[in-house]
Amino acid sequence: MDAKYVKLFTEIARTISVLSENVMDYNKGQNDDKAYEASETMRNEYTNLWHKLEDNPDAKLSRAEYAKIYIGALIIVEQIESKIKKDKIALDGYKADLIPKLEQVVNQTKSDVDAAKLGEKIFQIEK
Repeated sequence: MDAKYVKLFTEIARTISVLSENVMDYNKGQNDDKAYEASETMRNEYTNLWHKLEDNPDAKLSRAEYAKIYIGALIIVEQIESKIKKDKIALDGYKADLIPKLEQVVNQTKSDVDAAKLGEKIFQIEK
C-alpha cells in the first residue's frame, strides 16, 4: 500500500478514536452506560488500528480493519458535509443580509449621527 494511503488511514483511525472519546464523555455525562461502553469499544478499536498503522506502515490490514477505515471515512465525510452546510448558511447570511446592510450604512450616510440612526433602524431582529 502506498505510504500516502497509510498516512490517510492512520489519520482516519486517529480522528475516529478522538471522536469516540468525545462521545464517551458525552455518554458518561448522560449516565448512559450502554452507549458509553459502545463508544469505549469503538475508541479502543480505532486506537489499536491507529497505533498498528503508525507503528508499522507495512502492516497488512484485515478485511475487518478495512471495514473500520471505511466506516470511519463515512463518519468523517458526514461531519465535513454538515460543516459545509453550516458554513453555507453563515455565508448566505453574510451575503444576503449583513453585507448589504453595512454597505447601505456606509454608502447612504454622510455623518456618524446619520450612520448611527440608520444602523439602529436596519440592524433589528424581527420577532
